[in-house]
Amino acid sequence: TRIIKIDTETWQVAQTSEDMYISHANDMVYDPGNNRLIVSWCDIEPDKVGIVDPETLTLKDTLTIPQRHYSMGYCSERNQYVAGISRTYDLAVLDGQFNVQRVLPGVEGYVKQGIECDSELIYFIHSVRDESGLFVCNLIFVFDWDGRLVSRILVPYAAEEENLFTFGDRLVCAFNDKHTDEAVISVLSLS
Repeated sequence: TRIIKIDTETWQVAQTSEDMYISHANDMVYDPGNNRLIVSWCDIEPDKVGIVDPETLTLKDTLTIPQRHYSMGYCSERNQYVAGISRTYDLAVLDGQFNVQRVLPGVEGYVKQGIECDSELIYFIHSVRDESGLFVCNLIFVFDWDGRLVSRILVPYAAEEENLFTFGDRLVCAFNDKHTDEAVISVLSLS
């Protein structure tokens, strides 16, 4: 796996890591308090995270955490992580040391992927397929930190969503379009 750092002014590649073993590397978050990237391993060993230096993009450590997961978001104001629980549609709220605080019910029936959060809300994106198995759109399910479904946001792009992150007052969705073999970015305003 390689990590590619993007310059957010130009959206051009600023840096590419060397190859590193962080399994499927399904999701990644930045922890500013500890100046580290946390990489979710996903399916192979879903209780592992890689700790990556954000400046050098080198793997510093691998941790085994108490929650099996495939995606992860981090809120520095709350010092809490939120994770999509492996083999379920549920979410787990973790403290700053990755201990499970509570489990929240998710929404079933879709291809689940990226998760993100801020101090008030949790954003959990799912890709929607039609009866033939083709992706037709994406839905972002928005929860409060008590697990109440607050809203749904339609993302009218027909490809599998891979990652979700906030950037200022925007929510950025990254897609892997298997039909065109291209990465696609969709930016939504949160204001």
